[in-house]
Amino acid sequence: MMPTMLQAAWQIEATTAQLAHTQLAARVDLAAPDRGIENLGLASGAELGIRPMQIQLPDAAALSGSLGDFYVRGDDLVAEYDESPQRHYRTQIYWRSMPCPPESTVLGGIELIVSVNTSRLDVTSTWSLQSELSPGEFLCLASPDSTDFRPLAPVAGKASVALPADAPGVILFRPRNADWSYAEIVHPIDFRGSRLDFSPEANAQLTHDLFHRWMEKGVIVRTRMRAVVVTRKGDAAAVADCFADLRNAKLPLTV
Repeated sequence: MMPTMLQAAWQIEATTAQLAHTQLAARVDLAAPDRGIENLGLASGAELGIRPMQIQLPDAAALSGSLGDFYVRGDDLVAEYDESPQRHYRTQIYWRSMPCPPESTVLGGIELIVSVNTSRLDVTSTWSLQSELSPGEFLCLASPDSTDFRPLAPVAGKASVALPADAPGVILFRPRNADWSYAEIVHPIDFRGSRLDFSPEANAQLTHDLFHRWMEKGVIVRTRMRAVVVTRKGDAAAVADCFADLRNAKLPLTV
C-alpha cells in the first residue's frame, strides 16, 4: 500500500492562501498583506468576525504591489516582497500555522514573523500591525511574570486607550455571546506599545507599534507575534502560558 501524502497546512490558488487541515480556517491575500487575515474561523465553520494582523507601513500600497516569490513549507506560508523606489528594503513574511492537541484549551493559532533588510546604507523603517475586533471585553496581561489580567476600557471623553507602560504586549479579547476568546501576543523583544481605539457603532481597532528604526546594509530586522483562539473557560491562564511559550521560544532556523 502506498503511504498517504500529508497535505500542507496552507493551500495556494493564484495569490490567495487558505489555511486548512488545522483547528482554524483563514484566508490571506498575499498581494495585499495590509488586509490581514480574512475569514478567520473555527474548523467547525463558525467565523469569528475579526480581522487580525493587518500589516501597516507608511507605504503599505508599495508593499502590496511588490509581491515576489511565495510558497508553502510545512506549516509556514511564506511571501517575499521586493525593494521598490518608494520602499528601500526587502521584506519576508511568514504566517505560521500552530496546530494544537484536541484536548488543549488553545483551539489554534497563527504566528506572524516579519523579516526586513536593505541594500542601502541609511534607511528608516516603520511597522505596525492592526486588528479589527468586534464589541466585547478587553484585558491586558498585568506584567511579564504575572498571570493576572487588567481591564482595558476607554476613559470618559476619550475614544482610545494605550497599554500601561509596564505591561507586556498581551491583549485578551472576550467577544460577546461566544464560548471562545482571542488573544494577540507580541514578543517582548519586539513590543513598543499598543493601543485600542473604540467606536460605539463599529469594531474596535487594536494597533501594535512594532518598530521604527534606522537600518543599515546587511542587517536583518525581525519581529514576531502570535494570534491565538482559546476556550472561554480558563482563557486567562491559557493566554499567559502562550506568552511564556513565545517569550522562551528561539527564532526558527528557517527564518
